[in-house]
Amino acid sequence: LKRVIFANLYDANLRKKYDCKLPIKKLESSLHIAFDEKMLKGFDGLRKLCMHIPTLWLLVPILYLPGMSGTGECVYQWIAKRRK
Repeated sequence: LKRVIFANLYDANLRKKYDCKLPIKKLESSLHIAFDEKMLKGFDGLRKLCMHIPTLWLLVPILYLPGMSGTGECVYQWIAKRRK
């Protein structure tokens, strides 16, 4: 279990600390998770985040069912486009 650290995407010092070179617009569009030197975004980031928050562990088997990758990403993007 790794520690989850939430970072403010508008903080230039934090973006530099985590070596995040993505533009703000891209960061605003979906969830981004830095994990093992990889950047996961959208539904993939959500699945990885659920694995590291004990209260969300019950969702993990559902999120990794066959076919969930494509379906989950579509649902994630639909929700992300409608959030304010």
